Amino acid sequence: MIVVKNARFVTDNKTVKCTMDYYVLLNGVPENNPRMTIGEARCAPEDKFDFKVGMDLAYDRAYAKAIEVAEKMNRPKMRFVCVKSGNDFTSGT
Repeated sequence: MIVVKNARFVTDNKTVKCTMDYYVLLNGVPENNPRMTIGEARCAPEDKFDFKVGMDLAYDRAYAKAIEVAEKMNRPKMRFVCVKSGNDFTSGT
């Protein structure tokens, strides 16, 4: 569904931000241009900062956003429109 091109991480020792470039696969073929999404993880005040844990959480959140976009593109919501009026139907609805 998606192909991750690049994931970059930035931290200030309280938060970790993951910037991910990815391609959505449409019928198995990747898009021409990559898309970008950001995932963020914040350390609770009472916890000790752990970059690895923050990195994993931020990546997972960015990846989940990318999957959500890919699912919408590959399975758009269906919409039905009446093209001919009949007993219980009105054209255009």
